[in-house]
Amino acid sequence: MSGYKIYFNKPQKGFMAKVFGNKKKDLTTQEHADAKQFYDDMEAISRELLEEIGRLERRLLAIPEEELNNIM
Repeated sequence: MSGYKIYFNKPQKGFMAKVFGNKKKDLTTQEHADAKQFYDDMEAISRELLEEIGRLERRLLAIPEEELNNIM
């Protein structure tokens, strides 16, 4: 379940209700635990993505410029 759905799970109807009706609901203990788990999972995935981007950047910088020019 996404974090948004945990906090805002009631469907709103109509334009004005969408604009003015997004009120955060009180969470149950289980919903709070689900939200925390979702956040922790997203944080771990973000760290992995940043590490992979760093690895790819280092690999790209290790390629000689002449070889890059030949590819483009």
